Amino acid sequence: MRRFGSSLQVLIPVVGLVGCPLPPPLVTCEEANACETSTGPETSSTLDSDPGSDTTETAAGTGTSTSTGGSGTEGGHSTPGTSTTTSTDESSSSTDESTSGMTPFCGDGVVNQDIEECDDGTPSADGPCSPLCQRERIIFVLSLIVNGKLSGLQGADAYCRSQASKAQKADPNSPNSPIKDAKNFKALLPSSTESIFERHFRGHGRYRLINGLTVAYSFDRLFTEPLEVAINVTEFGETHITSVWTASTADGQPYPGIDFCGDWSGVKGSASWGVSDHTDAEWIEVPDEIVQQPTEHCLANRALYCVEQ
Repeated sequence: MRRFGSSLQVLIPVVGLVGCPLPPPLVTCEEANACETSTGPETSSTLDSDPGSDTTETAAGTGTSTSTGGSGTEGGHSTPGTSTTTSTDESSSSTDESTSGMTPFCGDGVVNQDIEECDDGTPSADGPCSPLCQRERIIFVLSLIVNGKLSGLQGADAYCRSQASKAQKADPNSPNSPIKDAKNFKALLPSSTESIFERHFRGHGRYRLINGLTVAYSFDRLFTEPLEVAINVTEFGETHITSVWTASTADGQPYPGIDFCGDWSGVKGSASWGVSDHTDAEWIEVPDEIVQQPTEHCLANRALYCVEQ
């Protein structure tokens, strides 16, 4: 305290920042997160209780940062030393074939390729999953007999689906029924505008009867080779030997010279058929002289072949 004339002047110690470089303009010391205020003798304290290490958690996962000898970054200012950072993200815990080094293949027990319909780990030509990992499909001869007035191809398909549904529900062991989806059946028929190959899925697995016997080892083989067994078993697993509306040649093409019973919408017209107890071409195409008999056209009652898609 000093006296100058009649007034007193008091000297008050100024509180300042000691041991800390000035922060950037408009940034306080607290915002810089670098030091504490001090009065009197020069003192400073760091914000870390342990200058040798620092561990933080990140939002994406966990991260660990280790600093040696008090080095690292404080308040936006680098300090000498060595810093090592290790980060692990939760998403890296997932493993797929591309990173595991395994190449997907038919028989690995996983449906992991676009070309696979199934993969039970034990593919078999006479099993539910073929050596090409294509699932088996069911074909049966309809237990009903109907004339050529089917309300079109959709009506013919409806017969197959309705009967497949009845058979599925009638099976006392329904969960083990070979029919899994009754809505997935179509009648093996063409029309004047659509061939069998155009309207059916051409599966590469085997086609089997309800009782498990193999008819053919692919859809195309139904029309290129003799059948393994005749398609003479109904949706209920019963033997049914009958004539069957087909309107197709042995190679699966629309039968020439017929009008498909007015595209399956009337009893006037003509259509061809096969016989269910044959494994040769007559399963789908009987000789011409039989077809041409006028009394054996669309008024006749015949069964249908029903094929799973």
